[in-house]
Amino acid sequence: MTHNEAMTITYIDNVQNYHTSNDTFSIALMLQASTVIFIVQHGTGTLQLEDRNYSLERGQAYVILPKMNAIFAEHDTDRGVRGFFIAIHFYEPLTPNNDEVRPFRRLEWPFPEAGKLEGSSETEWLSLAEQLLNVTAADGLRAIVQAELMRSKLLLLLMECSETGKNKQSEHVISQSIVYMDKHYYMPLDRHKLARLAGMSVWHYSEQFKKQTGQSPIAYLNAIRIQSAKEKLLSTDLSVIEIARQAGFADEYYFSRKFKHMEGVSPSAYRKLKRNKIAAASFPFTGQLLALEVVPYVAVVDQGRDSHRSSYFNRIPYQLQRSEQIDEDIWHFNTNMLREARPEIIMCSEEEAATYQSFSDSSSKLIVIPWMELDWRQQLCMIADALGKRREAEVWLKDYDRKAKRVAGAIQARIGKAAISIVHVKNGKLYVYGKRNGGSVLFDCLGLQPAYPYEQIAVFHHVSPSELGLFAGDHMLVIVNKDKQSRDQWNSWLQSRIWNDLIPFQKSQVYEVNEMPWLDYSAHGHDLILNEALQLFTNPSYIHE
Repeated sequence: MTHNEAMTITYIDNVQNYHTSNDTFSIALMLQASTVIFIVQHGTGTLQLEDRNYSLERGQAYVILPKMNAIFAEHDTDRGVRGFFIAIHFYEPLTPNNDEVRPFRRLEWPFPEAGKLEGSSETEWLSLAEQLLNVTAADGLRAIVQAELMRSKLLLLLMECSETGKNKQSEHVISQSIVYMDKHYYMPLDRHKLARLAGMSVWHYSEQFKKQTGQSPIAYLNAIRIQSAKEKLLSTDLSVIEIARQAGFADEYYFSRKFKHMEGVSPSAYRKLKRNKIAAASFPFTGQLLALEVVPYVAVVDQGRDSHRSSYFNRIPYQLQRSEQIDEDIWHFNTNMLREARPEIIMCSEEEAATYQSFSDSSSKLIVIPWMELDWRQQLCMIADALGKRREAEVWLKDYDRKAKRVAGAIQARIGKAAISIVHVKNGKLYVYGKRNGGSVLFDCLGLQPAYPYEQIAVFHHVSPSELGLFAGDHMLVIVNKDKQSRDQWNSWLQSRIWNDLIPFQKSQVYEVNEMPWLDYSAHGHDLILNEALQLFTNPSYIHE
């Protein structure tokens, strides 16, 4: 049976059912001479191909090229891993020397690169392997016909996997191109340079980029640049010319035209329009306002803890205090500050509403945003409705979801279905996070695999050090408060043998991250968490300072 009948002939040399521990010599002989498709029948373990590791899953197929360094390791040593090994070759017919002899030349593997084959189901591969094993052991015309049919089916599966592999590769390349744009938008970039960096032709790059994002590369790049300019217009007093230059626009007039086309107003008018006298009396609501491109007139600020908002500090004239425990002195300071600022609107949660109720009787309008009753998306939309910015909120959420999808794809391509936990050392105690803060981004927005039933944890859950093994997973993000008690306790736990036996510690997959933005339950905070998560899981050299 031919793959491309006039060009290539496919030959299945051997089909065997081997145990990766008991049949090591036979497997080694097969791998030495042939390209092998290995299909897991039962058992769990890992397959190391050169410097890449794959978790072995029932029904999944893996390509091993001749003489490739392949190492099988079983998780269940009593049972091991058993599977089907299909040795396959491809030949190209050459011009015959005479009427009777037609020579052939052996070809290299023409399908996806070595490793896991994507795109076909567990049932398809197992069914095909079992039928091939049976038919190669049979004799007669019927067996010959069945073998031809099985070879055709094998080729169809490989072609499907090849197409899936190419699509995934293109998606990965475009995702990396977007990451590059996010980091280098201020540099001189055009389609030709971006396509060259992606290793594609300009036409193919543009087509794949628009297919994945719905925009052309330059339109997407300009959107990043305009977003950067908008942030600087609100958070600095730089001139429009300088902001245009820092955002990557060499021509101030082109920048102004592009800005007005996208935002409906000139950069200068935008700067004046967005500076409203709004008080965000609850910490998370500042993050919601920033996502709507509104810098509050009054906001809760802790310059030591809130470094992720530092670019906006000098644009907030009245800064309220916050701490782990809000005492009477802080409440007194904050109410006096609000009285002096006289904002037009005060936004707070129901917890602060009673304190700030008196301000609603004066010139300020009090808007109470339910904290536990609404999630961060609903809170963003409620705040947007109060400011007449519902459309801006919907656009922001749509862009965020697109970004989350790209980030999720990049992370899952690196860590697969590995389980993740997010842990907080606070006041010397240990907590895991669930449906809010960083847990909301990791498990809801990115759809990563949680190491515990996160949906049952409203915000956080206290665990004892001995219980951490029940929550650890494969990758662990750790937030350690800066107080001495928490830092000392964390250092002590790091020396614990029980903890060092956990998978994240054994595999060096413990990532210590800052409190912010991981505990900022707001749109702005979540967007920053996406950026950090992408760096943590896809850039091995990334260390959060």
